[in-house]
Amino acid sequence: MKTRYFSSLCALVLLAALSGCSPTPVPSASSSATASASESASSSPTPEATPSSTQTPQNWEEIPSRKASLTQGKEDANHAPVFHDLRVGEHDTFYRVVVEFTGSDDVGWQGGWTTSPATQGKGDPIDLGTPIYLELSLEGGAMPVSEELQKDYYKGEETKEVGPIRVREDGSFEANTHIVIGMDHKREVTLSALSNPSRVVIDIAK
Repeated sequence: MKTRYFSSLCALVLLAALSGCSPTPVPSASSSATASASESASSSPTPEATPSSTQTPQNWEEIPSRKASLTQGKEDANHAPVFHDLRVGEHDTFYRVVVEFTGSDDVGWQGGWTTSPATQGKGDPIDLGTPIYLELSLEGGAMPVSEELQKDYYKGEETKEVGPIRVREDGSFEANTHIVIGMDHKREVTLSALSNPSRVVIDIAK
C-alpha cells in the first residue's frame, strides 16, 4: 500500500516538474524582423534634396507665385494696363528693381531661379554674363496692340545694371511681361506688388 502511494506521489511530482519546464512561446524570427524594419522605416525620414536659399539650382527652382488683381479687362485694348517703365537702384542693404505698369491694378507673377533663361515665344537663350538668374513672368500687362497702348509702352533700354545685378526686359506677350534678372550668385529676394501706379518691386539683398 505504501509502495503504491509512494509511486503515485512520485508520478505527480514528475508531472509537475515537466509542466514547469515547458518553453514559453516567443515571436518567430520573421515576425520580429518585419516589425523592426517597419518601425525603422517609419521613424527615419526620407532624405530630401532641398536647396538652401543660396544654393545654385541645376535647372529650375520655382518661387511662390501671386495672382494679379485685375479690374480692367485685358480684352479692352484701349484701357488695359501695359508695361511702362523699368528702374534699378541701390540702397544700403539691397538693390532694387521696379517694373511699372499703367493703370491702378496690382500685378501678379510666376517665376523661379534658373541657370538658362530663354526668350518668350522663340526660346532663344538669354545670356547676361552671370551664373544665376531670377526669371519672372509678370501677369497683368497687355501687349501694345493699339496706338494708344503703344504710346504708354516702355521705350527705354533693354538691359539695365546696378552693382552685380543685370536686368533684361524681354517684352510683353498676351498678358505676360518677361523680366530676367542676372546676378553673381543666388541672393535673398523679396517681391512686392504695389498699386497706383501698378508696379512690382524686387528687392535683392546685398
